[in-house]
Amino acid sequence: MKKRLLITLLIILSLAGCAKAGTTAASGGNAAEATPAGTSASVPTDTPEATPTGSPANTAASTPTSAPTSTPTSTPSPTPLVLKNAEEMTDDGIDAGISFMVKEILGEICCRGEDTKKDLLSIHNWVSENIESGMNLYEDEKKSAYTGLLKRCGDEVTKNAVFAVLAEEYGIEHMRVSAADPSYNHSWNLCRIDGEWYHFDFFVPGGGHYVCFMQTEDQVKAMTSDLYPIYHYYDLPEGLPERSENRVYNGYFEYWTDEPKPAFTEEYILSKISELKEKYPSGKYWNHGGVSDEPCNHKEGIYHCNRHDSVIDALYVHGSIGDQCRGFASLLSDEVFGKEIGAYAFTNYDELRVGDLFRIMFRPGTEKRRYHAAMIIEKTDEYVVVAEANYDFVTCKIRWGAKYTKEYLESCGTWYITRDYGLEK
Repeated sequence: MKKRLLITLLIILSLAGCAKAGTTAASGGNAAEATPAGTSASVPTDTPEATPTGSPANTAASTPTSAPTSTPTSTPSPTPLVLKNAEEMTDDGIDAGISFMVKEILGEICCRGEDTKKDLLSIHNWVSENIESGMNLYEDEKKSAYTGLLKRCGDEVTKNAVFAVLAEEYGIEHMRVSAADPSYNHSWNLCRIDGEWYHFDFFVPGGGHYVCFMQTEDQVKAMTSDLYPIYHYYDLPEGLPERSENRVYNGYFEYWTDEPKPAFTEEYILSKISELKEKYPSGKYWNHGGVSDEPCNHKEGIYHCNRHDSVIDALYVHGSIGDQCRGFASLLSDEVFGKEIGAYAFTNYDELRVGDLFRIMFRPGTEKRRYHAAMIIEKTDEYVVVAEANYDFVTCKIRWGAKYTKEYLESCGTWYITRDYGLEK
């Protein structure tokens, strides 16, 4: 009997050992690899290997020995901002895209709080230099601004929209305005700086190099409706805030500066004009590369006419280098004041100074084009005396001393150019 019990016990122990060996083999022969993640791979050494299933000892052996740890609450990752074409974006997505892009741009180009005018000029210059000429694909201004920032391409409408969102993010009070006559389909920005409203626009009728940055009402109208009467882009509707009359910038992109203006005395200006009268005498011809005795004949061609490259050219609608009467007038002005001094246009005869230029646009009392330019060497309330070339429109002949009455000039749609200087007493 004892012998049978002993045999039975041996069989049980043998079966238990086989079961353990089979389990280890199923796990690849490595107990540690089969351990669930987060539990200890070690087994208590005092646990009998053959403890029957369901016994207290077996329960202890299957319990992880590592201390319980709390699972940290994971914060959801923010949805990445993916910038796509405007038609693929929601309104909220476009808003977020604009906000992201303008913050990056302003962070690179602006020094907030130091000088608002300089920061605005940096914004304007960034738009001018980075938004290449192209088409505007959207009537919606927000989509236009978004696309301009994303693609870095667009027309003047796009550029004005981009400037608006940059100004808004910067914190400048501004408003979009449109011409009173809807047929012109023209809109631009008014911004309030130091309590006064100024015009900001990336469009100039007819092209040209004039830049509408922080311009007064008089300046923008001098470049359009008064200089070129067919244009009325800046005729504004009623109810807008009063615009500033305080000139800050002269309309020359290259010559905007906060440096003090150069100053000249009237005596100095008259002495320079006297020198020029000797250098370019009446009766001679401004052609063939200098001053000559041989007249041009424009009926046969303009092959011998002189040209003069001046900063003043930027005020003319196409910005081309001046020749004949216009080139000669610009030459005289540069010789008096120097080529580095900017200029601006105006239309009020009473503001004329000696050394200024006039630009006649039409035949008297008509809208038939008849351009002429000259330098003013004397001015009264009733007339001016000028130095000019090509007054006959054919030969490029030089003349000093001709008079043009105020009444005549006003009948010809005349406008004026002055250099950006201070006059010392």
